[in-house]
Amino acid sequence: MSKHTNKVHGKLNFLIVAVVLVMGAVTYLFVQSDVIDFNPSDLSSSGNKAIKGAKKAVKYDNSSVVVVDLDGEDVQQLLNSQDFQKMVENPEFAKAMEFAKNPEFAKAMEFAMSPEFAKAMEFAKGPEFAKAMEFAKNPEFAKAMAFAKNPEFAKAMNFAKNPEFAKGVVDLAKNPEFAKAMKFAKNPEFAKAMAFAKNPEFAKAMEFAKSPEFAKGSVDLAKNPEFAKAMEFAKNPEFAKAMQFAKNPEFAKAMEFAKNPEFAKAMEFAKNPAFGKAIAFAKNPEFAKAIAFAKNPEFAKAIAFAKNPQFAKAMEFAKNPEFAKAMEFAKNPEFAKAMAFAKNPAFGKAVTFAKNPEFAKAMEFAKNNDFAKSMD
Repeated sequence: MSKHTNKVHGKLNFLIVAVVLVMGAVTYLFVQSDVIDFNPSDLSSSGNKAIKGAKKAVKYDNSSVVVVDLDGEDVQQLLNSQDFQKMVENPEFAKAMEFAKNPEFAKAMEFAMSPEFAKAMEFAKGPEFAKAMEFAKNPEFAKAMAFAKNPEFAKAMNFAKNPEFAKGVVDLAKNPEFAKAMKFAKNPEFAKAMAFAKNPEFAKAMEFAKSPEFAKGSVDLAKNPEFAKAMEFAKNPEFAKAMQFAKNPEFAKAMEFAKNPEFAKAMEFAKNPAFGKAIAFAKNPEFAKAIAFAKNPEFAKAIAFAKNPQFAKAMEFAKNPEFAKAMEFAKNPEFAKAMAFAKNPAFGKAVTFAKNPEFAKAMEFAKNNDFAKSMD
């Protein structure tokens, strides 16, 4: 059991002992003042324990007086004991007797004999009481007790007894917004906000908010037309979406990236007029078509072919003046006709026949002088 619990039990035991002592003292006073009638014959027959000088009381008929006989050795032992005599002689006992005449003491004695006190004594033996005693050692409990002594707290308690306050509480409890607020209070974000409110930096901010500079700044800001626009924009659903996105882990990563020196360089480049032109070009419908075409599988194949060494050689050949002449010739209408004729099935057959070995022999024979003479 804790020291605090032992103290409480000690005080309770002291109260019980005090009750017994006070009852004994009152009995003693009654005997001294002849209010209580003792039987002298019984007292004198108790040997060396008898009270010397005890005389038989003269009884008289008075209905308001209750005659009590206190017989037995236990009473004589209590009254004759040295401890009891010392207690009576102690100045503190006189003070206790004075206090015993106090109506509050009578009330306390009455409460000590009530069933409620007995229940309290039973509860004091329970584990819940021990827990309460442990909690009472908490520094926060001490702070709460100190706050309870604050005159402002007393005023608040007095106000709480006001019927208007009770009505206000009932009205508030019926308000649907109060239910929402209670629901929000269970939100982990609310708990975080409460934790942040305990941050010393938050306290500093609150202090600054009370300063004349802040008040002046707030007034000036409120008068600014841009502030009104910002407030209007804050009502926009898109702003709400943006705020939602700001909670996204990806946004946090982006903010982290924004601290990167490379990002700062990119922002500098964004101020370049060339970048502005590129952005303007990106808005061109043709650029959109090009981007769409870039998604075409054929484009991917072309990009793959561009990596082919043969393509590189072709690009080198394209730089040849002869290739430029060929390109010029390709613009000739006769070349266009030839290309059209090349699509003719007969041309296709001729090309196939030209691949025949006999055709090659015929071409060789045609170069013979005898063949030339015969043609003349």
